[in-house]
Amino acid sequence: MDGIWNRFDEFDDRDELGDWGLFDDDDDDEWDDDDEDKDKEDQDYTYVIYNVPDEDKVFELIDLPMPEEYLDDVLYNTLSDSEIFVITLATMGEAQRQFLQLVSEDYALELNNYGMQRSIELMFLRTFEEKLAYPVMNAFIWSLLCRGKEYVPVRSYAIEILKWIPSEIMHFYLEEEFIEAFSKFVKQQLCTKGVCSLAKRPTAAEIKKGTYTIRGTDALYTLLKIREEDD
Repeated sequence: MDGIWNRFDEFDDRDELGDWGLFDDDDDDEWDDDDEDKDKEDQDYTYVIYNVPDEDKVFELIDLPMPEEYLDDVLYNTLSDSEIFVITLATMGEAQRQFLQLVSEDYALELNNYGMQRSIELMFLRTFEEKLAYPVMNAFIWSLLCRGKEYVPVRSYAIEILKWIPSEIMHFYLEEEFIEAFSKFVKQQLCTKGVCSLAKRPTAAEIKKGTYTIRGTDALYTLLKIREEDD
C-alpha cells in the first residue's frame, strides 16, 4: 500500500493519539490557528491517519492494492460515473437477472425502478451521511472485487475503509462504532439485497464485532469489474 501512505511518513510522533493519528495541515506550530480564515467545511475538517491496533492486524488485508487514481477523489463518484469500476452493458441484463433471483419481491420493484447501480448507492446513502456514503461504498466495493470470491471477515473490510478514509469517518464515528455500524449494514442490507453472501448465519456477537465472513455475489461480479488501463 504505497502511495497515499508515504505522505504521512513524517508524522511519526503519534504515541498519545491512540489509533487515530491527527495532524493539522498548516506549516506553523499552531493548531487550527487559521480556521477563522476558512469556510465552515474546512474548519470542521481534520486530517488523520488510522493506525491499526495490534490486536486487529490479523484482520488487515495487507496485500490489497489501492487505485492509482485514489488521490483524485475518485471514491466520491457514483457508480455510473466511476473511474475505478466498469459496468459492462453487454452483461447488464444477466446481472439484473441474477440480482432478481437473490432479492425479495419488494426490493425487486426498487431494482426495476431505480436500476442496479442506483439501488446499491441508495443502500449506502440511507445508512451513512452523504459525505461518507460514496467513499465507503467505493472503498468497500473495490476491496470486495479485489478479493474475488474468497470469504473475508467484514471486520477486515471495515479496517481497510478506516485506513483509506479516516478523516471522513472520524467526523461521524469512533473506530468501534464504525466497525459495528458497517457490520450491521452489511448483514442487514448488502447480504439481503444481492450484493454480498454469507458463509454462514452469524451470531449477534459476530455481527457486533464484524467477525463473520462474506464474499461478493455472482450478480455483483457480473455487474461490476475493476477498470483496467485499456477500458
